[in-house]
Amino acid sequence: MRWDLKFLVASSLLCAACGPISKLPPLAAEDIEAEQRKQQVDQIRDYFAQRSRLQNVAFRVRVANRNDCKNRARAEIGLTAGTVESLPRKYRSFAHEALSVSWSQATVLSVADTSPAAIAGIGAGDHLLTFNNEAVPRSGTAGWIRDFVRNNGERSIQVLVRRDGVDKMHTVTPVIACAIPIQLITDSTLNAFTTDDKVVVHSSLLRIARTDAQLAIFVGHELAHANLGHLDKQRANQLLGWASGAAIDAGILLGGISTGGAFAREFGRAGQRAFSVASSARRTMSAPTMQPVPATTSPGRKNSGGPSRWRIPTVFAPPQHTR
Repeated sequence: MRWDLKFLVASSLLCAACGPISKLPPLAAEDIEAEQRKQQVDQIRDYFAQRSRLQNVAFRVRVANRNDCKNRARAEIGLTAGTVESLPRKYRSFAHEALSVSWSQATVLSVADTSPAAIAGIGAGDHLLTFNNEAVPRSGTAGWIRDFVRNNGERSIQVLVRRDGVDKMHTVTPVIACAIPIQLITDSTLNAFTTDDKVVVHSSLLRIARTDAQLAIFVGHELAHANLGHLDKQRANQLLGWASGAAIDAGILLGGISTGGAFAREFGRAGQRAFSVASSARRTMSAPTMQPVPATTSPGRKNSGGPSRWRIPTVFAPPQHTR
C-alpha cells in the first residue's frame, strides 16, 4: 500500500512536468534596442526639464541676493545653450533626438523668466549665431557664453539669433547676479549641499518642492552657506577642536600612555558638531521667508514689467541684509 502511494505521487509530479508551459514570444533585438533608446531619451528630457526649472528659480534668487555675494557677483543673461558636441559625452548620442540640439549651431536649452535673454525675446530652441559679431563656437559653448558675458559686464550685447530659418538681431543687457554655480545631479536621496565652489541640488528635491517658491527656499538656504563662508567656519571649528584634543593626547603620552590620537579625533568631531548645532539654532531664529521684489534688472534701469523676483533673507544673515 505504501509503495502504491509513492508511485501515485511520483506519477502525478511527472505528468505535471509534462504539461504545457507558458512562454513569452521572443523579442527582436531591434525592438529591445528601440525601447532602451526611448527610455534613455525620456530620461534625458526629464533631466533637462528639471534642470531648466532649477536654473529658472536659481537665476531669480541669485540676482535678488547679489549684494550678499560680494566679490562673487558677475554679469549674466539667464540662458543656457549648447551644441551636441559641447554637451557631456553621455548625452551626445541622444541630444538631437531628445532636445532638438543642433550639431553646428548653439541651441538655447533654457531661458530663465524675467532674465535679460527672456526680456530680449530669446527662447528655448533658438540658435545663437554671434555675440557682438563674434561667432558662437561649436565646442565649449556654455563656457564661452559665460566668459563673454562676464567680460562684457553690464554693457548691451547684440545677439544674432536664428529661429525657423530667419535671422534676427536681439539686444540683451546683462544683469549682475551671484556667480556661484547651482548644479543638478540625479539622486534619489533628499539632499542639497554646498561645496567650496558650487551648490549641488539632488533631483529628488525638485519632486517634493511642488512650487517654485518652495524650491527657492532650498536654493536660498544653500546659497547662504556659500555666501557666509560656513564651510570655512566649520573647518576652523574642527581644526580648533582637533588641536585641543591633540594637546591632551600629547600630555597623556608624556605619562607613557598612547591614546592613538583618540582625543584629537573626538574633539575635532565635537568642534564640527558644535558649529552645526549653533548654525541650526541661528537658522531657527531667522528662518528664510519669500519676499517679492520688483523685477528691476540692475541699478538705474527701469522695471521690466515682468513677474517679481524673490529676495530670500540670507540664512543667519545680519538684520541689514533683510529687505
